[in-house]
Amino acid sequence: EGAWSVLEHGTVAFVHDALSTFRAMDALGAAARLVEMTVEYTGQRTQFDRPIGSFQAVKHHCADMALSVEASRAALWAAAVALDGDDSDARLRAVSAAAAFTGDGASTTAQTALQVHGGIGFTWEHDVHLLIRRIKVDELLDGTVSYHRRRLAAA
Repeated sequence: EGAWSVLEHGTVAFVHDALSTFRAMDALGAAARLVEMTVEYTGQRTQFDRPIGSFQAVKHHCADMALSVEASRAALWAAAVALDGDDSDARLRAVSAAAAFTGDGASTTAQTALQVHGGIGFTWEHDVHLLIRRIKVDELLDGTVSYHRRRLAAA
């Protein structure tokens, strides 16, 4: 009835790596949605009788956010492949590299999206704040960026 069982060696480490990967994927999804919302907003918001998306500085912000999302997607793909493999050292490196890279990129994307949205991004009426909060929570659970960087450096 209430019998205990012994876990196979390495199970806890595997579950931690899987949760770190899933948390980073969640942050990536929020960052990708922020990019979509920001690009849409820059086409609607006007300044000096022109959409703000026509300004070079705003274009660069959007391009940087999109690049971060795509690079994070590739890193997380490698982490997912490593989760499916048998090499725990390769898994640790792939997961920590992807979690650190994605966490940092998602946080930067969130800050940039908020900057491009301006005052409307701070309000409760816009969904930007929901995605930013989601990214911030993902940063804190299952290993911070600095934790994964330290873990990667020690590997």
